[in-house]
Amino acid sequence: MNKTIFKHFGLEGRGFWRDQDFNQLVKDIAAEVAERKLVAISGAWGQGKSTLFKQVRKAMQVPGKEPLIVRVASEEKENLRIGTIISAVVMDISQESPRRDTEARTRQVVRLIGERAVTEKRTVMVYIDNAHRLHVNTIRAIKDFMENEFAGVSPLFSVVLVGQEPLKTKINRYGEVRCRTSSYELNEANGWMTFQKRVQFIGAVYGDALDQGARNRLAAICRSPLAIIYNVEKQLERAYAGGIDKLTADFFEMDLKEHYSALEAATGAIGYDELAKAAGTSPATVSRVMTGTDVKNKDAIKAALAKIEQGRIRSQQAGMRKAVNE
Repeated sequence: MNKTIFKHFGLEGRGFWRDQDFNQLVKDIAAEVAERKLVAISGAWGQGKSTLFKQVRKAMQVPGKEPLIVRVASEEKENLRIGTIISAVVMDISQESPRRDTEARTRQVVRLIGERAVTEKRTVMVYIDNAHRLHVNTIRAIKDFMENEFAGVSPLFSVVLVGQEPLKTKINRYGEVRCRTSSYELNEANGWMTFQKRVQFIGAVYGDALDQGARNRLAAICRSPLAIIYNVEKQLERAYAGGIDKLTADFFEMDLKEHYSALEAATGAIGYDELAKAAGTSPATVSRVMTGTDVKNKDAIKAALAKIEQGRIRSQQAGMRKAVNE
């Protein structure tokens, strides 16, 4: 986004968010990589997998012993085979050309990695993004390739696979791969980007450009960092054009049914009985409003939903403060 727009809202640019859980996750993954493990980081689009891995790489930078990182650049992941991966390793960690014969190339790469990992005591990491597109047999071959040894040491290097949810399914398909893989799933069930953390993320990245109501509303609508960034910056441009210097909840208005679904996803189920009680009406009326057959009571149900939203957010924030104090 244009720097002038950021400055209009008192920002130098996007901030960066991390909490204790994030820092611990970075440490855990960095330790697995240092121990030459097969690591899989999976999650839906926009959940911050690549950003997380960048922080892992930073955490592993030790002067004089920086890890040797091989990024497999091929974009045709569906057709990627172990031979291409081996060739990429040879080209990235040496001045040698990959041998043409498969057996010779395998021996070559084991020697090269062994010299770095065992003799020089360097960490060698092979990194493959969009790994959910890999054929399952390629993942099995990666596991087998890691089991080669040099001077009695095995494995010699780590492999980090980063991809969307199907990656976990492919890894689980074969027990010998599943049992040798350290898997990290970035989803709310595992504490990643929960509603409260999304609120914190918005505050850390955009500061006072959004008031608390806007942060809460946006966190209910958007389930991923990428979706948050897209929606915030679209509205910052709109506000800048109108001479407005702070985003409020009104900038993130939703259709009633969308609001209802988003709030349920973020804070738990909302029964029509609860909504009817807050609106001073009946569950049948709520149902008719939701299906669009009762327009007259729409504003009352909308106000009731906003009331429930505020109450649940206050409750979550109080719970978070209590947990921190304990």
